[in-house]
Amino acid sequence: MPAIPKPVPADISTQFKKVLGDLAGSKDSINNARTWVVSNLEYTQFIVAEMVKRIRELTQKQDTEKAGGERSEWNIGDAKVHVVYLLNDIVFATFKQRQNPEELDPFASIVKPYLREVFQLAIRSSGQSDKEKLAKILHYWQSKEVYDAGFVKILEQVLN
Repeated sequence: MPAIPKPVPADISTQFKKVLGDLAGSKDSINNARTWVVSNLEYTQFIVAEMVKRIRELTQKQDTEKAGGERSEWNIGDAKVHVVYLLNDIVFATFKQRQNPEELDPFASIVKPYLREVFQLAIRSSGQSDKEKLAKILHYWQSKEVYDAGFVKILEQVLN
């Protein structure tokens, strides 16, 4: 039976939305965001939901731009990749803490059903270099056996 999600205090919600809004591609930015998430893993379901929501919002904004809508002052494709980089860092941080490497930790387990969509949206309207960056993440996940090879193969197919 799945655990009932812990209620999310307003300050935690506000803090994480700011963390996502401020996310940039620098190592410091991703590390700081990962540190915040790892120290608040009791809200994993909320955190995963907000990350997926962020990718969806960015994709919608990107689609609006392509249709001739208002242009963003920053690169939306990069912003989507940065969310995936953050996911990767969190997945690895929690992977290292697994008691049994064969069993998924709670974060990896909760995010797993969303990863196909996350990768699909992250590469939508993106260039080859973004696809290569995401493929590198998947290759690393497979080499470290973060997720089983069959699941990683499904995600790799999304990139092709």
